[in-house]
Amino acid sequence: MNVDKIVKEARVIIIIGLVIGFLLLGLGIVFNILDVSFIGNIRALVGLSFIPFSVAFI
Repeated sequence: MNVDKIVKEARVIIIIGLVIGFLLLGLGIVFNILDVSFIGNIRALVGLSFIPFSVAFI
């Protein structure tokens, strides 16, 4: 029973990490294409997307 709880928790963390990573990556790409610059460095937004990806894949 404890193993099932751990597996469900890990699955939730993976899904949340992937969703956040894809959102940040998508926003960074869209902002770069549309040349929207309300953020100083759009490449930083794309770079930040790799943090949740790495959490999800570890």
